[in-house]
Amino acid sequence: QEALLGIAIWHTARPGEAITRAGDAEGGLVAVASGTAEVAAEVGHPDTRFVHLVHAGFWGGHRPLLGRPRNATVVARTDMLWVLVPQRAVEQLLKEEPLFWRYIAQLSDLLYGTVVQIMVDLTRQNGLSRTAGALLRLAGCRDHELRPDESAEVRIPQADIAALAVMSRNTMGTYLAELVRLRLIDVSYRSIRIVDAPGLRNLLDCEE
Repeated sequence: QEALLGIAIWHTARPGEAITRAGDAEGGLVAVASGTAEVAAEVGHPDTRFVHLVHAGFWGGHRPLLGRPRNATVVARTDMLWVLVPQRAVEQLLKEEPLFWRYIAQLSDLLYGTVVQIMVDLTRQNGLSRTAGALLRLAGCRDHELRPDESAEVRIPQADIAALAVMSRNTMGTYLAELVRLRLIDVSYRSIRIVDAPGLRNLLDCEE
């Protein structure tokens, strides 16, 4: 962390501004310091503009270090503070400290795990569980507990959540109403707040 942040360049981004683009053959590591960004797949998807949301603490952009082009576009959804660690600077750091390649491998494995998690959640036959998994993932608390000072909120239209969970808007509304009844979430205009993240995870555990 100290090595990367010591050579990082800090940036701000407004909503709608891309910080990485799929297909770019070169580019450094990127990280989100504050705010939320949309992650779109490499190939344009006909039914949804993006496939994932990332929040503060997210790191990505390692593929050019492996000689591969970027396979995702990351676009600011809110005002963002983010960092770019230039590719040449990272390459020099890895040349000086070859053991640091281990952390690049760990980052690759972490992002791969997220993709597998999305795939697994989308194969759930139980729509209520599929909705719970999507909300937890989009809020950034799929696998970890929130700190007391953190809040988990999904600020996107329900139609977008429905598309990400592969169901109709009306069906999604039915499942959201059930989760409200169970006191697991609160729903307001263009926002869903996670009230009980462990409870949502229990829905997934019970199904498994």
